[in-house]
Amino acid sequence: MYYVETYTATKKESKELISKLHTYFHQYNSQFLFNRIYRRKLTFSTEEKSQLWNVLVMMKAADGKQYEHFQNIFKDYQTQLIRQENMLPTPGSFLPSNEKNGFIHIVEYVHVQPDYLAEFKEIMIHNNGPAMEHIIQSKKWCKEFIALETAEVIFHKADYPAWNQIHLIAMLPSGVFHFKKDFNEGLIKVNAPNFAENFERLGQIRKFTSKVSAAREL
Repeated sequence: MYYVETYTATKKESKELISKLHTYFHQYNSQFLFNRIYRRKLTFSTEEKSQLWNVLVMMKAADGKQYEHFQNIFKDYQTQLIRQENMLPTPGSFLPSNEKNGFIHIVEYVHVQPDYLAEFKEIMIHNNGPAMEHIIQSKKWCKEFIALETAEVIFHKADYPAWNQIHLIAMLPSGVFHFKKDFNEGLIKVNAPNFAENFERLGQIRKFTSKVSAAREL
């Protein structure tokens, strides 16, 4: 299980929060199997312009009690908190990388219509995951693809748009020109619907709460 927090904050507050997060993860590094900090930079699309996140923090601890410790340490940032949640990786769509420099980091907050969550997961497992793995292994312009699904919402700030998936992508700028062709190649390899058919269906059952480029701070 991955514990995830999403914050909205001023530039000054974000800087202070990120600094404190760095200190915390450095101090307790041995307690974590995975941790990430992202700071929003450029917004590509959003459901609500006035309600955007600024800081995203993700972690997986060896002991779940560490999450309670984290929450207590950062309780002073409760007013900036948009959401706390537990998330699970989508099977076949957890392809992380420790390399972060020189890549564009894309963070997608995705809301799938509840009635179609099972279908969306099947599309991720059988279509999108294998296609992204093909790109990462064979095309090299994409370094990372991580898809996480909301398992439990602990807190969600009233009036903020909802989501139930978070996707992380690390790619070279040149990937923009190759994405459609290379993704379609990956779909063909696993006998999945072609690019147009695949994304037409996705467009019918999910929307982006927000899609941004971000600085990966950790």
